[in-house]
Amino acid sequence: MKQGNYSGIGEVTRLKRKPANAYTVTFFDKDESTVIATAVVSKGRDATPPTPPEHDGFIFDSWSGNYTNVQQNEVVQAVYVGNSTLALMVGDNGAVSVNGINYASGEHSIKIETDTDAILLATANESYLFNGWTGDLTGDSNPSSLFMNADKTVTAEFVED
Repeated sequence: MKQGNYSGIGEVTRLKRKPANAYTVTFFDKDESTVIATAVVSKGRDATPPTPPEHDGFIFDSWSGNYTNVQQNEVVQAVYVGNSTLALMVGDNGAVSVNGINYASGEHSIKIETDTDAILLATANESYLFNGWTGDLTGDSNPSSLFMNADKTVTAEFVED
């Protein structure tokens, strides 16, 4: 660019250009029209996916589309699956593991993918026994499986040994 005085031309705005061999990765929400984020990456590099937005009744599952080893402009979409809520009440003197995550005594609201099994395992504290399940899961099978096709409520009861 030549240097000097340029009067009467007005302001000059420099536009940022993508570097050569750089591509745009556009991340869309599940509705396919809302852009969550865009990333400009060099050829062969990975874009970092954004934190997906939360949607009531759904759990984020994955990104559909390529954002690794980018070789061209890419469009990536958030994929969600329906979720159900397990209202879990764990009685005093014990704990319950749901799909490998432990919950102590008290009330818990747990989001679980709809149309999947929740595996519940009750563990009694010392000098106590697991007495059984009540609510949408009944009996004393331990561990026990609960099919989450809707919101469910389960209570784990413990008694002195």
